[in-house]
Amino acid sequence: MLITYEFALVNLSLYSNYFNMKYLLIVMITTLPFISCKTQKKIYTPDTFEREIISFGSGGGFTGEVKSFSILRNGQMFKNSSSPTSSETGGEMMSLEDKVVDQLFLNFVNLKLAETQLDDPGNMYKWINYKENGNVHSIKWGGKNEEVPKKLKDFYKILSQLANKNKGLIK
Repeated sequence: MLITYEFALVNLSLYSNYFNMKYLLIVMITTLPFISCKTQKKIYTPDTFEREIISFGSGGGFTGEVKSFSILRNGQMFKNSSSPTSSETGGEMMSLEDKVVDQLFLNFVNLKLAETQLDDPGNMYKWINYKENGNVHSIKWGGKNEEVPKKLKDFYKILSQLANKNKGLIK
């Protein structure tokens, strides 16, 4: 009788462990997808982004080098550099804070830069492009034919300072 009692205890213990393991497996299978899923910010490029983009840069001169930057409405920032003698280089930079991005796009609108008509590139030139709903408003200067508004120079200076502060490429 003693043997059957011990066998029954061992058998009951194994039966109990089986259900605990089965329960644990079911819990793990159902919760694993939720644990492994992390909300990620979608990554865009200036070519794939469909909202507003401010692009700016400078170029020309003896070397013909062109440096350009793009700030996407979601805060992503990109750098691109090219010259006639070398291939294109660049990539994604550190993202800007939301409040900085909001202020930049608000400033572009409030300064009425979309109403600025200036297409006077010279040997050394600068530009600001504003893309919205597939339309691009382009402002270029550097030639000697037209006077550049102070608000445009100031806005470009702010953009350049942000680019200089944000030197590191992350991708």
